[in-house]
Amino acid sequence: MELYAAPHITAEQQEKMVRLFDGLNGIAATALHLDAVLATRNKKHFDFIPGIIVDCPY
Repeated sequence: MELYAAPHITAEQQEKMVRLFDGLNGIAATALHLDAVLATRNKKHFDFIPGIIVDCPY
């Protein structure tokens, strides 16, 4: 998510990232699939994902 949110990323770079990560399970996708809590210090990066439960352990 931090890569996608970076203000200096061009549309071409975003497209390359999409192709690179396409088909891979990300941290959020894994948490959703397992009905698990996603533990992260960057809670705001995941709050927009419907159905995800995010907890900051600190």
